[in-house]
Amino acid sequence: MAHKFGMASKKLGKVGKLYHGSIVKLNKGDLLNCNDSYNNSGTDKINGVFATSSHEEARFFGLRGCISEIGITKLDADDSNKNIYVDNLRPTIIPQFYIYSVNPDRFNLDVRDEYVCTEDVEIQEVEIINVVDEFKLGGWHVFQVPRINRTRPMSKQFEQMNEYIKTKNFIEVDIVGILFNQRMREKGKMK
Repeated sequence: MAHKFGMASKKLGKVGKLYHGSIVKLNKGDLLNCNDSYNNSGTDKINGVFATSSHEEARFFGLRGCISEIGITKLDADDSNKNIYVDNLRPTIIPQFYIYSVNPDRFNLDVRDEYVCTEDVEIQEVEIINVVDEFKLGGWHVFQVPRINRTRPMSKQFEQMNEYIKTKNFIEVDIVGILFNQRMREKGKMK
């Protein structure tokens, strides 16, 4: 059963905090800058700072940045499994990411059921997350699908990802093992 973690309702009620997961290291008081993204169908470009009311979903966005370069990424999750599908695994996995808490006052709910602000947003709190801990304790799994054709329209790229998942055309990736090997290589260079 696929769903997004704790998504906000379509009614834009009072939200206590919003969260933004990122691999970019920033500090409390720094600004999150607007970026381009696409709606769920991949047809419309959206520019803004994106956030979610779900801390768990912000974790997904942070993890995604650590393991996947530019490309299509899909989350398939339920209460016991958190599966991330990627088509472009990073050659070097980033070992940590950040979750930023932001004030929800200037955010609106976008077509993807995420919050978006069309101006830069000040960071209120910073949480540092270790990727190994996330995979050991958090129930996350990563699956790599074949490379998606980037010359096609974004909506067709999404369709191609969904077809790979439907036909089980993917392999599981051992992120903890990859990070362990990266650390061993780094230690070897230091000697």
